[in-house]
Amino acid sequence: MVHNFSGGVTTSVDYNKYGVYFSLVSKIMVAQDFVNYLGQRTVNSPYVIQQTGHPISEYDYNLVVPTGINSRCFFKRSGYQNEIIYDGYITHDNELTVTPYKNSRRLVGFRFDVEYTWQFDVGGLFGYDHLMIQCHQY
Repeated sequence: MVHNFSGGVTTSVDYNKYGVYFSLVSKIMVAQDFVNYLGQRTVNSPYVIQQTGHPISEYDYNLVVPTGINSRCFFKRSGYQNEIIYDGYITHDNELTVTPYKNSRRLVGFRFDVEYTWQFDVGGLFGYDHLMIQCHQY
């Protein structure tokens, strides 16, 4: 799944086979020479953004992440699963890629919810996106 935004921002989540490895990959890329901040983190599902008060701009959110189904990988043995939890960022770079699963054994199911954040200029507004990918074969 891929989303494209103004300013050359692209966010994507993907589960594929690369050579002998099965990989679950999350990526945020920007097609500009200078980017101040790129970040991504896993969030709980269902994902809800609620606004309180009077927002100053479209980016003035209070993010509420209720309890629910967490991002996780499901393996062939029915009772075995791993929760996917991370919160990472980089500064002054054009790409941030996270690979929470890479193995020669395929997953029989997964649910992966990611929140992306970016900022072009120091002190500027932040942009946000949310992507989710899942496989129901578990």
